[in-house]
Amino acid sequence: MTIKQQGGIFGRNPTFNDVDVNTLDVTGAASVGNDLTVEETVNINSASASGAAAILKNTADVSRLLLISSSDGFIIRSNNSASGAVKKDTIFQQGTAESARFNTSGNLAFPSGQGIDFSATSGTGTSELFDDYEEGNFTATLNATSGSFTLNAALNSMSYTKIGRMVFITGMIAISSSTATGTFFELESLPFPAADLGETSGRSAGMASLDSIGGVGVIGKILETNTKMRFTIDASTVTGNIYFNLNYVAA
Repeated sequence: MTIKQQGGIFGRNPTFNDVDVNTLDVTGAASVGNDLTVEETVNINSASASGAAAILKNTADVSRLLLISSSDGFIIRSNNSASGAVKKDTIFQQGTAESARFNTSGNLAFPSGQGIDFSATSGTGTSELFDDYEEGNFTATLNATSGSFTLNAALNSMSYTKIGRMVFITGMIAISSSTATGTFFELESLPFPAADLGETSGRSAGMASLDSIGGVGVIGKILETNTKMRFTIDASTVTGNIYFNLNYVAA
């Protein structure tokens, strides 16, 4: 069955209520007011190598999904107008729940608690879901058994990277003055609390290199649920610059 814009036996703009067609060839525009059900295949043909498109849009034309035949492959495009000037998220759902989306920055985003599932290569672990990545800076603080440290406000920022539940921290802070005494100092305000994984498996260690004692490294430790790492050393000797390198499992 062929319906052409120029008209014919059905007139220029025919209207049908219920039509059962084996093969339908529409050379102009086709408008379906209600549901359109295709039980087999929809073919998008074009005389050129690229540019043929199937367009799904709402009645206000504020959201469009285009399936475009390209010489490089098949393109799925989401935007809000015929010109494509404004991009829209492309969202994937299972039922009514969102599974993932490509946002307008071109990034693949998952809802909280979801991610990339590596269970096809299953091992003996308790989880094979990669569900978090984050990087940034945080303002560090120091504490001692007694007394206090005053940090240089221009040199108290440290960086962190969180991959899955592992947190990696690096940076240098500078002590402007100190009245600290006692047998330890603590690096506080870590960006995530340490995990409590049962027994002592959530504990971790890190290193600090102190200019005040010739760059010698001091090993510190972090315990379950804490956001601080303790370094055992005479706190009165802790002055100047301190370089940190540590990692731990986040809760």
